[in-house]
Amino acid sequence: MSIAVKRDAVSARDATGKDDRARGEKAAAAKLQEIAQLPIEIVGVDMELGKLAASLKAQHNLPYADCFAAALAQARKATLVTSDKDFQCVGTALKIVWV
Repeated sequence: MSIAVKRDAVSARDATGKDDRARGEKAAAAKLQEIAQLPIEIVGVDMELGKLAASLKAQHNLPYADCFAAALAQARKATLVTSDKDFQCVGTALKIVWV
């Protein structure tokens, strides 16, 4: 079984933004370096992904960065793997594996 791990650039940066606020810019840069070493493809946000994220925001009122993660999963017909309870509001709009 092959698993492709992808993450959109917005939510990837959002995760390091928490380090910016909590531990400073150096900690956030270190976290980005750690992420770069993982087998995760960071996917850029284009207009279509942005439109899909905006639609999900309007329909489900997800937090901003979560909209992009959901949009990427939906666009790629992929399963979203998360422990973030914010995604409960999307119901069956996405295939989700809860960890």
